[in-house]
Amino acid sequence: MGTALAITSKLSKIADLTRVNQWWAFKLPLPIGIACAYAYSNQIGAGPFEVAALLLLLCGVTAALFASVINDIADLEQDKLAGKARAIVKFGSTGRSLLLSAVVGLSIATALTLQKYCHPYACLTYVAIIAVFMAYSIEPVRLKRRSYWGLIAVALGEHVLPTLLALFLLLPLASTADLWQWLLSAGVWSFAFGLRGIIWHQISDLRADELGKCATAATTIGEKNLALAAGCFIFPLELLSFGYLLILSDNVLSYVFLLLHVVVEYLNFKYMQAGLIIVSPKENGRFILFEYYQLFLPLSMLLSLTMHESAYGIALLVFMILFAEPIQRLLKILLHLIRWRVLPVAFDRSKQSDCAGLERFEQL
Repeated sequence: MGTALAITSKLSKIADLTRVNQWWAFKLPLPIGIACAYAYSNQIGAGPFEVAALLLLLCGVTAALFASVINDIADLEQDKLAGKARAIVKFGSTGRSLLLSAVVGLSIATALTLQKYCHPYACLTYVAIIAVFMAYSIEPVRLKRRSYWGLIAVALGEHVLPTLLALFLLLPLASTADLWQWLLSAGVWSFAFGLRGIIWHQISDLRADELGKCATAATTIGEKNLALAAGCFIFPLELLSFGYLLILSDNVLSYVFLLLHVVVEYLNFKYMQAGLIIVSPKENGRFILFEYYQLFLPLSMLLSLTMHESAYGIALLVFMILFAEPIQRLLKILLHLIRWRVLPVAFDRSKQSDCAGLERFEQL
């Protein structure tokens, strides 16, 4: 029992240090979903796809570790002013140097692997991701404190470039006939969604950034102006570009899952009073379309691929294991809604209908 608690404690400390809970299930599934859609559109074989998917996962993990560590080290003074407690504070200067060396080494090893085995564009894109995270965090550039440039950097580093990387990893296996349409629509969609995500984050952190004297877009442009821009321009652009991605993928199941996602959101809104979020935080809020991008899209594509080639069942199973947490959360919400909300309402209506029928019978 004591050993299990010790292991759990150590894992919790590692999770806090690497911020894995902030990016594993929230960032990695999105480019994977685009990779699955591109594979379905081009009927790529299961074996080559699974190798490319593993490389994409490797790139995502090493880049996220690099971004988390370098951002926390660069934010030490700012976080102290804002009253934020980061796990990296417990490390001395030597410990931080060793940790930084480790994540830099992992990033270099990943880039060399891509250079040796993948399309040159894939390696260049990964290097660009690392460069963007450096520019976002490190002085003298430190785009994080340069208003809207910080928004652009995060959208590029966390969403646009990983999405393009997913396509470039599959490029040697696919037809290039509609490549530019995929690159353009996926790039615009991921940029718009990335902007929505970082605007939401900065609005949520507004008070802390003011205390830390960090000139983010939220502190300089203002919450209302950012929310207006997101509602009038960014979100509509996201919808249009993603709609075109669905057209390019030509997958019927993705539309079925989209309908299922809408039903889930409606049930949450009706029975759980969930507020739909474009960028402005809300109590019991749900970020519009995020769960579809994170879960329903990759699942619909992997299921369709498995129907065409049974070997894709391995990729489907691995995805469900690696990203079990959002699947469990969805099932838990659905079971709760059905058990405590939908069925009681349906039972009450049935009971009322039976009573009304009995009254009519007695009148006869």
